[in-house]
Amino acid sequence: MSIIKSSSFQISIARQADESEILALNEAAVPHVSSLTAAKLAWLREQSIYTGIARSSQGELAGFILILDATAHYDSVNFGWFHQRYVHFAYVDRIAIAPSFHRQGIGRKLYAAVINLIQGRYQTLACEVNLRPPNLISETFHAQLGFVEVGQQDTDGGAKRVVMLTQDIQA
Repeated sequence: MSIIKSSSFQISIARQADESEILALNEAAVPHVSSLTAAKLAWLREQSIYTGIARSSQGELAGFILILDATAHYDSVNFGWFHQRYVHFAYVDRIAIAPSFHRQGIGRKLYAAVINLIQGRYQTLACEVNLRPPNLISETFHAQLGFVEVGQQDTDGGAKRVVMLTQDIQA
């Protein structure tokens, strides 16, 4: 996959050297994404079919997205929910955008890179968004991208509730 450039940032495939910055951005986004250790991030990135990053023209990490598919060996209860219901799917394990880069189209560009990659390979792109604690920005964003609700579930002993979303990918 080639690098996607815009006037203010570029999208590229994450490398091992990017992991410390990705981890810092991930941890800053908790509770909207789950916390990770460096080892777990490296393991997820190795299993991913795509881990994309967005960098500003000054080289600052603006956001990232990590995509798995049904072949991943992953103990996430949310991934497991989709795994029980879909045979062949791509799964957004996490996406995070640095607060200073919100509302600049970076999430859309990261998703466009994912769609470009998976089109013709997968019919379904799946993800979940927190309802409790609420993540209204992400709910609205995913609805605007055409994701639809296919279920809900409680996690973390009821401390969290997520809405399960899918988007049909046209061949």
